[in-house]
Amino acid sequence: MTKKDLLRKEIFVFTLLLCVLLLGYVGCGAGAWNQANRDKIVTSCVEKAKAGAPSLDETKLKNYCSCYQQELEKKYSSVAAMATAKTEDLTKTAEGCLKFMF
Repeated sequence: MTKKDLLRKEIFVFTLLLCVLLLGYVGCGAGAWNQANRDKIVTSCVEKAKAGAPSLDETKLKNYCSCYQQELEKKYSSVAAMATAKTEDLTKTAEGCLKFMF
């Protein structure tokens, strides 16, 4: 397994964890997209990724997480709308941002 393949696997596992966290976040009353919930998603994404894979470059992680948040915002009308999303859909959205990790 190459280093790139291993990184992809780490990102995939992380993305699944992030999906679960986002759905939990939505359940806590988050609604329309605003700067506070945008920042919370990006910050949580970076923190969880660093905790799970400390070797990942933080600048690349921030770019990846920002991309992911922006793509989520394009795809879903509100943070609350993500509650209806399937994990597979969230994962596909995240995969589109992997380019920022390489």
